[in-house]
This record gives sequence, C-alpha cells and structure tokens, in this order.
Amino acid sequence: MGELQAAVDRYAGDFMPGFNLTNADPFDVWLRDRREALHRQWLGALTSLAEAYHARGDAAHAERCYRRILDAEPWREETHRA
Repeated sequence: MGELQAAVDRYAGDFMPGFNLTNADPFDVWLRDRREALHRQWLGALTSLAEAYHARGDAAHAERCYRRILDAEPWREETHRA
C-alpha cells in the first residue's frame, strides 16, 4: 500500500496546466484527453487506497483519502456515503 500511497501523493493536478498551442486542435484534444485519463487514474488509485485503509480498520487514513476525492469532485455521492 505504501507504493500506491506514494503515487497518489505525487499527483499534483492537471497535466501541463496552462499550456496550450494556437491553431493546434488535434493537440488540444490529445491534451484534454490525457488530463482526463490521468485524473481518472488518480481518482481510481485514491479510491482503492481508501477502501484498503477502511478494510484494515484505519479510519483516519481512509477519511483523508475520501476527503481528497471530494475536494476534487464534491458531487461523488458514493464517496460521501463511504
């Protein structure tokens, strides 16, 4: 679980924030898709980590993970329930 926690902690937000090219629609599409894919990977890893902490009875670490998910996407009902 330590490696997954380290990977989740290294995620710093959007990939290449603020970067754009003029008249480069294919690049913009690729960049948007890549940002979304990385964000989804991070959310998935963070969810797995929260569930693992919860399963082993570590409520404090599980809550920290769930709160990070909600900071990113506050509309996630299943995370609120967890």
